[in-house]
Amino acid sequence: MQQVASVLGASVQADALLLVFQLVWLVEIVVVSGAAMPVLISRVYRVEAADGPEEAARLFLHSAVWCAAIATVFGLGLWLFSDPVIGLTAPGFGPEARALCRDLLAFSILTPLCLVLSEYSGAVNRLTQNGAWYSAPQVVTNLTALAGLVLGFRIAGPVGAASGMIIGLSIGAVSMAVVQALVMPRDAAAQLWRYLREGVWRCFRIPNARGYWGAVLALVFAALVSELYVYVDFYFASTVRPGGIGLISYASRLATLTNVLLVSSAFVILEPRWAQALAKDGADAWRRTIGPDAVGMLSLLAAPVAALTIFAPQTVALIYDTGAMSAVDVAELVGLTRIYGMSVICISASLILARTLVLHGQTRWVVLISLAVLPVKVLLSGILAPKFGLNGLAFTTLAGLALQAIGYAAILMRSGVGLSLKGSGGSAIRLAVVFAGTFAVAWALHALNVPSPFGVLAAIMLMGAVNAAMGVGMRFAYADAVEALLSPGGWSTRLGKLFRRR
Repeated sequence: MQQVASVLGASVQADALLLVFQLVWLVEIVVVSGAAMPVLISRVYRVEAADGPEEAARLFLHSAVWCAAIATVFGLGLWLFSDPVIGLTAPGFGPEARALCRDLLAFSILTPLCLVLSEYSGAVNRLTQNGAWYSAPQVVTNLTALAGLVLGFRIAGPVGAASGMIIGLSIGAVSMAVVQALVMPRDAAAQLWRYLREGVWRCFRIPNARGYWGAVLALVFAALVSELYVYVDFYFASTVRPGGIGLISYASRLATLTNVLLVSSAFVILEPRWAQALAKDGADAWRRTIGPDAVGMLSLLAAPVAALTIFAPQTVALIYDTGAMSAVDVAELVGLTRIYGMSVICISASLILARTLVLHGQTRWVVLISLAVLPVKVLLSGILAPKFGLNGLAFTTLAGLALQAIGYAAILMRSGVGLSLKGSGGSAIRLAVVFAGTFAVAWALHALNVPSPFGVLAAIMLMGAVNAAMGVGMRFAYADAVEALLSPGGWSTRLGKLFRRR
């Protein structure tokens, strides 16, 4: 995103690229990581315990084959129906942006399939406790997309940059699918390969498939509604001004990045951990495992929220090379960053509570609450965008996320699964102390008016260190892990686990 901002700024090329980039990820976000994978994780251990590892492997392959087929059809459909898709998602686009979108959709016919293959190959390592490799696909895939952006810009300017990024995305996804296959535990790889040789068509049908896809379908609706929030912003941003999609994307991505680094990435480990805790402890899992883990994750958000609000101008200057933007564009980006910075807590709380509802088998409530909030988001966007421009869209996003989190929490408390206000006062006080202490340090550093980028980076790192240190001192869930990592031999033990192949 930094390079897109640096190379393309707030332009029609950036708008077209970011729209297509969002579209080609749709199956991966909504169907795979948003639905099929969470349900698979919640069921695969129970299937393995009840019916054996063979049936668990068949369930995995069944999910993977169907998602690959869906992604193939979706990529082809985007290309065949590119004009209606563009008209529906960005009605404010002019002829230049529409033509570029059509070309990019043609380049990305196979990209959704490549992303799904990468996700499922990485999931094998995640489910077999080789999870240190799970983050590699996202890192490498986006780096190759970045390389395509820069190389394309050098060869053919802004249009070449947009095309190169989409092509690089596919190359990276395919490369990581191969790498993930190479680092899989040998027994898991052999078992999956044996079933595949029996015939891919046999993977399309398995016993109890209806129950699995019923749960997936419910989550698809929930994830699709959440994704529609993005497209609502794109829709109205395209009518506010040229480059509006770019500015909204740059600002919101900083908040999303915080969630990815501190919450979504933690779910690689925590989601299987929570599923196993529920299978073992039932409703008591919230008090023993889920609650402490969730509060611990929220405690780590103090520093990034402070960076995105108190240090918004410095953060924008540090992360985005704004040389391709006008002074007006930069000022608008800073304002949007502050608003989205405040939404970080709502984003993370909403995700944690939604995943917890899924693990408790309350998937339908995720769908119903998301559907109830969506019209509120659309209505507020239609009212605020004409009056307040892009800032109005950002405020509607903040309001929608807050309503979602409140709704999820209310359902969990009413369901009697272990979440309640009673006894949570201590955790709330500890959270308040960590946020207050981190923000006090942030205000003190901001008063120094550090001019250099390195000084700003050092200030943000110091805020992060204070945030983590206070969390350890308050004995949040990650305290023992941090202390163990800092102990003699801690790093060597972690590296040994990373490269050991079972």
